[in-house]
Amino acid sequence: MTDYTPGQPQTITLVLTDNNGTSFPVTATLPPGAQGASGDPSGCLPLSGGTINGALSVENGPITLTNTEVNLTGCSVYNEGFGGYGPNGGIVIGQSGNRGQLAIRTDSSGQLTSFYIAALSPQGWKEWDFSAGGAVNTPDGKTLMEATGSTGRPLCVQHFSAAVGNGSPVTFPTSFSSDDVAVIVPTYFDGQNIILGGVDKSKPADRNGFSMAKFYVNGGVSGWDASTDTMNIIAIGEV
Repeated sequence: MTDYTPGQPQTITLVLTDNNGTSFPVTATLPPGAQGASGDPSGCLPLSGGTINGALSVENGPITLTNTEVNLTGCSVYNEGFGGYGPNGGIVIGQSGNRGQLAIRTDSSGQLTSFYIAALSPQGWKEWDFSAGGAVNTPDGKTLMEATGSTGRPLCVQHFSAAVGNGSPVTFPTSFSSDDVAVIVPTYFDGQNIILGGVDKSKPADRNGFSMAKFYVNGGVSGWDASTDTMNIIAIGEV
């Protein structure tokens, strides 16, 4: 018997015995048969790699990918579940009219222009776009502002109100990560006086809060204002 080669004819030798008890060999050639037929592994996917052409269904079990890069190219949107999207590849999670989507965009030369995260729902298409140049575009077409503190950490803006008078302590709703904090207290008119507010220089702002300095002006009359009016406060610090 010759060595078996998938998809190729095979030669076998049979030992036959006639009516007189005499044995003699007979050589025969077997056809290759159809690939994937019973006993023929030529249509099977090798463990070391290969290509599946056609539909693949996996039931009753998770698929675990370890140290694996997954490339989705030229995939279409599936009606439901988890699938690929777009000529550049991507991921769709959910149903066609109610889904989340991650994909990339390229220009006419094939160069990457952006990566986007989007949601399609009855409220419409909402997309966050991360451009190759570093800008982040919001669903309403605006671009996020990039702001950093003195140490290079990103900044957080807190806008809140508090009933305070001159010398009142003010606590931020959320503490910052450093004491490098800027405070803005908008000036306003209370119907009689112009009210000005700010940080008491003798007790400067830190990550937790500050001491209010509050002043009123009415024509030629002015002074420190101890009344506890509600004032708007903006604090900017590192997160």
